Amino acid sequence: MSFSCNSTNDEFTTDHGTFENMIPPAADEELQCLSTEMECEQKMPSQNENENLAAPPFADEQGNSKNKINTQPCFAIIDKYADTWIQSEEFLQIDQTLLCKILEPENRRAMLGPALFKIRFPLISKEEFSTKIFPLGVLTPDEVISIYQFHCYTNNLCGPSNSMPFAGVPMPFPTHGRISDRKKGTLTLNIEKVSDFIREADWSSRHSEVVYIMALQWGILAQIITESGSSEKCLGFTLCCIDPNNDSNWNCLASATFRVLSKKIGGATNFSRTFNDFVINNEHKAIGFGLPFVELMNPSKGLYNKNDDKLTLAIDLTLKETEAVDKIASAPEQNNSFGTISMEIEKVSEFSREYFFSNRKSETVFLKGFSWQIMAQIDQNMYGINSTEKYLGFYLWCTTLKRENWSCKCSATVRIVSQMGAGWDFSRREFARDTVFNNSLTTFGFSNFIAFSELMDPANGLYNTKEDKVTLAIDFTVTEAKTDKCV
Repeated sequence: MSFSCNSTNDEFTTDHGTFENMIPPAADEELQCLSTEMECEQKMPSQNENENLAAPPFADEQGNSKNKINTQPCFAIIDKYADTWIQSEEFLQIDQTLLCKILEPENRRAMLGPALFKIRFPLISKEEFSTKIFPLGVLTPDEVISIYQFHCYTNNLCGPSNSMPFAGVPMPFPTHGRISDRKKGTLTLNIEKVSDFIREADWSSRHSEVVYIMALQWGILAQIITESGSSEKCLGFTLCCIDPNNDSNWNCLASATFRVLSKKIGGATNFSRTFNDFVINNEHKAIGFGLPFVELMNPSKGLYNKNDDKLTLAIDLTLKETEAVDKIASAPEQNNSFGTISMEIEKVSEFSREYFFSNRKSETVFLKGFSWQIMAQIDQNMYGINSTEKYLGFYLWCTTLKRENWSCKCSATVRIVSQMGAGWDFSRREFARDTVFNNSLTTFGFSNFIAFSELMDPANGLYNTKEDKVTLAIDFTVTEAKTDKCV
């Protein structure tokens, strides 16, 4: 028998049917017997039917037929087997549809228990959270506030300030993605009302939704940037990695293709720029570049349509490796293939007045069994018009002393970290791919990376005038290391 419990408002069934598979066999047998008796009772004529034809069976006081049987025996049987039913595996498989009919806002939280804190509420979109989750009344006011604060934080991504004050916000719910181990993903951002956006102040921004790749949060940041010494506005197009836990010991090697999608129909070509094998870590969480709005909005380019007044940005991101590593490895056996060295030059004003070839060196980082440092040096442009002007020489230096016949291939990006925020570091210059380091070549870099006059110009945002310092960094990858034993 298929048993269902019907009321005037609800029919308590599941998506898979009724409670038929949830009733203990003994109870089902008794209910079938009782049902047979009731059906027979309904069909049997009343004992006094021939004596009092005016009163139909099961009539109420007004003489109206009720056609109703006594259901009390049914409930008695259900009550008898309630414990067995509740403890059954089938009862624990009650689906969402039925639970929503039974549970009220007052008891939903108690029913969920610890499972409530396994739900990824922060990953639900703001719109869905506001319209579907908040009205249920399951979350406390503090929990609701923490989720809205989380959205405010992640939406800011990486602004002009590199500070991310999320650490002080209590978050009882998980923020990691369901698919955290995928290595590829595409981020998209639609910039609406571009004509209004371009008139906003510098560093005004738009941001994409967060995408999870390899358990890290990624987003697109679009900003208004005015070129130094020019009134021309550019679109800052930046890939940002968000690190809510502020974990200082992680690196990832990535490649990304930045695209502005074409508005032309059929055979259209998107604008694209690709960055290969760059390093993102706790200190360098962004990479990007600027595009003049004049070019983006040029009708001949087909990237902007004034009718919809919109630009569509996309980034195809691939993570090749992710590792949790110490910022400065303590042993030569450290075998990571990619990393970042950073270095602060303090008292830059004094350093710039020193003799040629005076230098500063960073702390040591170990990659592929080799030790590496940054060397910053006072150099001069021997081929320039003014040969007495001092330049900052910027080098990657392999400092490990090894026996003969050692070598390794290295590709690197050298940069001066901008004081204006992540993603806008000075003149990223890449080594020729697979530069070979060996006993004969232990240092590689640029002797005239930047003139000190340009480096210390406040308008360029590279020099901290208050603290009299600059920050240098090199992101590099080491491959095909071949070596004898260390001396």
